[in-house]
Amino acid sequence: MPSKGKDKKKGQGKDKKKKKIIKVEESSVERAKANASLWEARLEVTELSRIEYRDTSRRLAKSNEDLKKQQYKMEKDTMSVLSYLKKQDQEKDNLIEKLKQQLNETKEKAQEEKEKLEQKYTVQINELEGQFHQKAKEIGMIQMELKTIKQFQKRKIQVEKELDDLKENLRNTERKHQETLRRLESRFFEEKVHICLNEKYFVY
Repeated sequence: MPSKGKDKKKGQGKDKKKKKIIKVEESSVERAKANASLWEARLEVTELSRIEYRDTSRRLAKSNEDLKKQQYKMEKDTMSVLSYLKKQDQEKDNLIEKLKQQLNETKEKAQEEKEKLEQKYTVQINELEGQFHQKAKEIGMIQMELKTIKQFQKRKIQVEKELDDLKENLRNTERKHQETLRRLESRFFEEKVHICLNEKYFVY
């Protein structure tokens, strides 16, 4: 009898140890599960952080690339504008120089034309004056040579008519000379004003 009680107690002790071991194992499993869940959560957070960092890096890289393109475009536009302005200044300077040259050429040409016309009309006037003096001389000679009043009157009338014609020609030539000079001076003045106005416009 006593031996049976002892065996029973021994059996109960073994069961308790078994339960204890099972509980310990269950506790370890739970901790392992908890640790696994914790690491999974950490891994998930790390993955999310990595994805977010990657996306942020991509956005920053794209933004940086866009800024570089924008900066390049602005620099290119600036160079284009500067080149255009420089070209405009050069064209304006060339035009001003061209207008100055045209003004000088116009002055020289007008002066040459004026001198040629003055020389031409001076020659014509001298020729007419010579003819006038020749006719006047002829009148004097006729007055001495004509023996009769009738012949003298006839020749005198003829010579006087010739003198009148010469005087009229002389007056016409002188008038044309003056009109031509006035036209030349007027045209020269108008061209000078026109060129000066163009020069003033392009300077400002």
